[in-house]
Amino acid sequence: MDKHIQQINRLRAETAFCFMHAGHDDLVIKSEQLLRQVLADDQHYIPAFLRLGQVRFWRKDFTEARALLETAQEKAAAATTENGNKRLLRTARQYLGLVYWRMSENPANTEAESIDYLRLAAEALEQAFEDSETEKQWPSSGSSAMYCLAELHRRDSARAAEYQRRGTTILANLQKLPEYGRWDRETPWTMNWLDNLQRAEYRFGDRATAKAVADEVISRFNRILNREAGINRAAAFNKLSADDQDIYLTAVDIRDQENKVN
Repeated sequence: MDKHIQQINRLRAETAFCFMHAGHDDLVIKSEQLLRQVLADDQHYIPAFLRLGQVRFWRKDFTEARALLETAQEKAAAATTENGNKRLLRTARQYLGLVYWRMSENPANTEAESIDYLRLAAEALEQAFEDSETEKQWPSSGSSAMYCLAELHRRDSARAAEYQRRGTTILANLQKLPEYGRWDRETPWTMNWLDNLQRAEYRFGDRATAKAVADEVISRFNRILNREAGINRAAAFNKLSADDQDIYLTAVDIRDQENKVN
């Protein structure tokens, strides 16, 4: 490829990366256009496959996101000796796991199809966890992998012991983090990470810890629900996304189950 065109494509890709994270939908659309231009010229530039896959994931086109991210993973895995490709490989696996996870939730799936997607999600996220360069990267892939493993443990009883072993291994690593056990908003635990942890602790760890995490989740949601002036809590709850409603109800269920035991 002509070096001048190659340089232009690198600039396009870097501009697209900035647009992706600018927080404006119109710029995300522009980033997609730039990345498609790059791939039209160069089918070997791994970051373009990865970033376009991320954009399509954010826009909920999981079919194209899967194809792009699988290509990014394949190309990065074949070139991991090159500088930077190990990081690209980890990110591709991370997002590919999230794509499989979302595909498992398609209501048109059979239960067997959903379980197959969850297995793919767990494997990709476990690989991303193992590829982590620092402990700060553990919560993103590790907690997401544990969500999938907890779901598989609940829904695929024939392999429950295997999921228990794999989930316990990741959980043991996360428990080494200095902020583990501190669930307040001053720590880096996001609501989604807390949700993953409450499920994992309930299935694979300590149920008292699961309840402590659930209590923090409920507390955070109560602050959100109580801020909705002029409407009752039921109406405020209905305004939450389906994901947030599931997180809240899971936390309430864990809390109530543990209160019955104690």
